[in-house]
Amino acid sequence: MFVEVYPQNHMIQLNQIDIFRLANEAQYYIRGVHGGNRESCMSQKNRTKSVSLVMLYMTSLMLAMVSVPSAMAVNETTQGTVTGTETWSGTINLQGDIEVAEGSKLIVNAGTTVNVPAGNFIDVRGAICIGDTACGASGGSSSSQARFIWSTPTDDTKTGRCYDSQNNLLNNPDAACGSNGLSCTSINTSNVLAVDYAAPVLTDSTFELGVDGQGYDAAAVRAYDAGAGILSTFEVKNSEFTGNDADCGQQGGGRAVIYIEHSYIDMDTLDIKDNSYGILMKSSSGTLTNSQIDVKCNAVDTNSLKKTGNIEHTLEVNDNTITTEEGAGITAYDGAKVYAEGNTISGASDGSGVGIRGSDVELHRNNIGPIGGWNGLWIYGTSDVIAENNTIQETGKEPVLIGEYHYQDQGWQVPAPSAARLYLANNNIMNNTGTCNSQMYDGDCPCPAVHVFRSSATILNNDIS
Repeated sequence: MFVEVYPQNHMIQLNQIDIFRLANEAQYYIRGVHGGNRESCMSQKNRTKSVSLVMLYMTSLMLAMVSVPSAMAVNETTQGTVTGTETWSGTINLQGDIEVAEGSKLIVNAGTTVNVPAGNFIDVRGAICIGDTACGASGGSSSSQARFIWSTPTDDTKTGRCYDSQNNLLNNPDAACGSNGLSCTSINTSNVLAVDYAAPVLTDSTFELGVDGQGYDAAAVRAYDAGAGILSTFEVKNSEFTGNDADCGQQGGGRAVIYIEHSYIDMDTLDIKDNSYGILMKSSSGTLTNSQIDVKCNAVDTNSLKKTGNIEHTLEVNDNTITTEEGAGITAYDGAKVYAEGNTISGASDGSGVGIRGSDVELHRNNIGPIGGWNGLWIYGTSDVIAENNTIQETGKEPVLIGEYHYQDQGWQVPAPSAARLYLANNNIMNNTGTCNSQMYDGDCPCPAVHVFRSSATILNNDIS
């Protein structure tokens, strides 16, 4: 694994300059060419001033030509603050917390093993480069990895450093909390935690869901207020995520492998598998592209959106293959703004292909189905949806449903219908043979291909068979 950074270039120019010789030569120019041989007291004073001025000028020139190099250290800091540039190689046994100061860089070469005491951590406020030749480290590979290993607490009944009753983010009393690292195997909580505008680039990595034995496990990668805008996003690329097969639902114990809140993130070419949930994004935006997601429950959950001032940013979900065992492929809830194109969505034995509640969504050229549970598109709440050029096939219930008619049925917890609209054009809808049921229709009835209940819809040029 490596974290990509962009190091600054330093040019150091050292020159040997005889200031007195240059000053005397300059004085010769003043006296010999433009002055006489006899000097008054005033001229002697002026000469002294001239020499002083020339020396001052040459001193300033020399200082301007010489750049003081950044501190270069090797295996120097085992606790405290890294300043300048430091390189770690071999085996590093830390004695406490490490902070990489702003403007500084820590380089960790491939093959390095960093042993960290339980409860201590590495706080990167500057830059870190791990196993990447592009930013100064030796190149990593599957056989030459940088490893960060945290020791086991001697007393796991003590409250750790990640609990603060005044901070909603610090709610983990586990004695080992703070032991988050980049080996990304058997980590108790998150592998990577990005906060406060951090915008790292994580590539070619393997991450696992947290496995804390005290019940404080967490998403493999978490972000809170990460990314400094759409031009400086948190990036995760070419990486694999795995976890466990915990059950779906609030009581099932399942957890997403990626959790993003109030952040800008770009995700590309991810392989998410062997876990209950995939990605959960709250009040966030960015992109998810070219990825394989094969999970038990919901694959991509989005709630609300990210704003910059009055600008509302869209989450783009494009060219992914999404397969779920039980849950929905994509959900957009509670003010989300999503553009999805070119995705293949299937499975969902107890869910829908795309679930939309109170959100603005555009769907183009997606292939949705087979869906074993419910709908291809399930739209309710105050939503505005455009669906064009999609293929929706082999759904358990209606391929397209807008307006939730089950709101009076026993066992259903859905809101009463509200204003919603759908633009449905140039879609191919086929092979729907399900049976629907509601007291609204006196029990069982054949599921229609497009069901519009107390909502508005424009339906044009669709091929329905």
